[in-house]
Amino acid sequence: MVKNNLAPASAIIPEPIPPGGLWALDVDDNIWQDIGLEDDNVDSAPPLWLRDENV
Repeated sequence: MVKNNLAPASAIIPEPIPPGGLWALDVDDNIWQDIGLEDDNVDSAPPLWLRDENV
């Protein structure tokens, strides 16, 4: 999508996994960073499932 200019302007491309490196991934590798389109909205309330144990 990024190459075809179809991605949002704020889209962040994930780092590629090197060939043969899938099984060498560590918990501290950047591939596990959950960067999403809604990360800039830090003033919003947590989702209902996170703030209410009865959900």
